[in-house]
Amino acid sequence: TDFRELLDFMEVVSAPLAMAIQSSRVTDELVAAKELESYFRVSAVVLDDIKDSINLLEHLSPASSTKPAPPSPNLPSSETVSATIKRLRHLELRLSAVPLAQWTIRNVDINNLIRDVIDDLGVRTLERIVVRERFGPPCTVRADFRQLLFLFESLVTNAIDAMPMGGSLIVSTEQTADADEHPAVKITIADTGVGMTPDFMESKLFRPFSGTKKNGLGIGLFQSREIARQLEGSLWVESIPGRGTSVHVILRT
Repeated sequence: TDFRELLDFMEVVSAPLAMAIQSSRVTDELVAAKELESYFRVSAVVLDDIKDSINLLEHLSPASSTKPAPPSPNLPSSETVSATIKRLRHLELRLSAVPLAQWTIRNVDINNLIRDVIDDLGVRTLERIVVRERFGPPCTVRADFRQLLFLFESLVTNAIDAMPMGGSLIVSTEQTADADEHPAVKITIADTGVGMTPDFMESKLFRPFSGTKKNGLGIGLFQSREIARQLEGSLWVESIPGRGTSVHVILRT
């Protein structure tokens, strides 16, 4: 019958189509694996240079010597050296991947952590930025405090950088459940900044060293998503060019 012929035709067509879809998924996974491998390889090289620079600067720093160095117009000031060392230490921390087995897992209050991040980054003192907080009930997650601190410092910093002409930083938390119906907290870091194009979000958003910042490495969002994944959570992004970006994170409680 015509119906049986249609079924036979669909069966013949569906087999290669299924193989093509599977092949596409494997290709995507291979690309992601290669990008991750490249990230760690480049990070290792950069880390070696950073550590060498830190060692050199620490020798120049007056704090590392019992004898104060004579002033010279050709040498950087002690304040400049100290500030440079601090920035390099921060960059070294960002590039250093800490294996999950080495994490120190403890209860972390999400609301307090995000408040501290906003305070430590001095966001409230920025005249061009309005901070809007919508915190839900207190909740804790089991995680390494340093990793969560990096995650949310990166997201808040990205949001601020996306608003060079000013705007609003909107931070919210709410109790929810993850895809497996496990109790969780949803954290949203949103801005009213420049936003991102669909093309950039599709092709480069989570790729290391592909960020939009002129002076950035393009690793913050990539690392943030990896941290969320290691905690059995998730991270996704919504953005509209010219209107802003929202980053959503779900973590188990």
